[in-house]
Amino acid sequence: MNHTFKKNEVPIWASIFSILIGIIVITGWVFKIPALMSIVPDYASMKFNTALFFLFSGIIGLTLYSRKGKLIICLLSTFLIIFSFFSLLQDIVNIDFRIDQLFITDNIALVLGEKSPGRPSPVTSLCFSILGISLLLNLKQDNILRKLQQCLLHTISFLAFIAILGYLFNVPSLYKLSFFTSMAIHTSIGLFFISIGLSYLNPKLGITGLLSGNRIGNIMAKTLFIRILSVVIIFGFIILVLLRSKFITPEFAIPIFISCFVMVSLYGVHSTAQLLNSLDIKKEIAEQEIIRANRNLEEVVAQRTKHLSVRNRQLLDFSYIVSHNLRGPTGNLETLLNLYQGAKENNAKDEVMKLFKKTVSGLRGTLNELLDVIALNDSTKNMDTKELCFEQLLQRLLDSYSGKIKESKTKVTYDFSKAPKIRYQQVYLKSIMENFLSNALKYRSHKRVPEIHFTTDKIDTQVILAVSDNGLGIDMEKVGEKLFGLRKTFHEHPEAKGVG
Repeated sequence: MNHTFKKNEVPIWASIFSILIGIIVITGWVFKIPALMSIVPDYASMKFNTALFFLFSGIIGLTLYSRKGKLIICLLSTFLIIFSFFSLLQDIVNIDFRIDQLFITDNIALVLGEKSPGRPSPVTSLCFSILGISLLLNLKQDNILRKLQQCLLHTISFLAFIAILGYLFNVPSLYKLSFFTSMAIHTSIGLFFISIGLSYLNPKLGITGLLSGNRIGNIMAKTLFIRILSVVIIFGFIILVLLRSKFITPEFAIPIFISCFVMVSLYGVHSTAQLLNSLDIKKEIAEQEIIRANRNLEEVVAQRTKHLSVRNRQLLDFSYIVSHNLRGPTGNLETLLNLYQGAKENNAKDEVMKLFKKTVSGLRGTLNELLDVIALNDSTKNMDTKELCFEQLLQRLLDSYSGKIKESKTKVTYDFSKAPKIRYQQVYLKSIMENFLSNALKYRSHKRVPEIHFTTDKIDTQVILAVSDNGLGIDMEKVGEKLFGLRKTFHEHPEAKGVG
């Protein structure tokens, strides 16, 4: 199972830690187990009231995280504020309110002859008073109060850190001053962790937001803070050892510490610069990758656009072929049907029926060819060229237009002797020849017998197909530039569409 650090779970673990400290120390007082009261021998023990404060603080933290039980939070926070405040007030005004041994007698302090047995240190009482206020403020949704709460928690972390440094450096003057008197090591550690943990209730505010964010500024601040803090502590400890060993005087210790701090600052600046440079390099690499990706995308788009343009042109050609190649045979069927209805003799009807069958067969072939074209276009393949016979193609067309030819008495002749075959795409060659044939039939002159003549020729490697007729003709000087324009017609003919 993959366990990852989650910011929103930090208050839970900090509250549980606080509750455990409280329970362990309370157990030590109830059953008189000194090891549970003081972790380090000869150091101050945690008082019973302090353990009670930790227990209440942990319960409030868990209740705050669950967003339920506002009444419990208010009652326990108020109790924590009042109890710790009056405990602190005793040291300020030098009056005993008889709350130090309210729950249990501090026999150890009585034996040692301490002045105020059972009383937490002033800084402990102050920290828990501040902690109670900050927990109470967390119930409010006002952003200013949330910022104030975060500042109070950071204050507790700072005071606890001073006490922890006193233990780390073994400096009795730090924690035996009137303000830091007898603050236990597990009290200072507990306050440090619970104040930091509860600050994650508002993880975007204060120092917590600065050091826990994921942006470049947050990463820089976190890296710089950790490095400077660790190096300053090490240098501070070294200078303290030198002072105790009398290798240096206190006056000389100050410039040494300043010099060390300057070195630490330079180290922090150097490491931060390296971090920012590495991020900048990664940014440049990412930008170059984006540029390359954009270029590749542009190439892909250009290829796709070119492909779509070809496909659109093919579809346009196909629509022209369909519109023309199907209209001619269907018109021929209509003509044959009229001839069949007008025929009186059975022989004439049988002849028309034979032509009708040939036209239907030719129409079926045309449809199959068009379906082949659709299949080829759908599979994104080019249509294959093959060797075609002009005479066979023309004969199929004559069968498809037999009705029109018979009705108009058109004379169709051909001469493919010079170039009988060609390698070409069948559907296009048939469409070209059909356009010539159908247009010649459609635009025939009623003043003379229609004649259409197909010929082929070969010049070098080029095959030329030529078609001539004696129809209405086109004035090339007048409309020559519009000859192949879409929807352009040059005769007042009811079937003229301009898509041939």
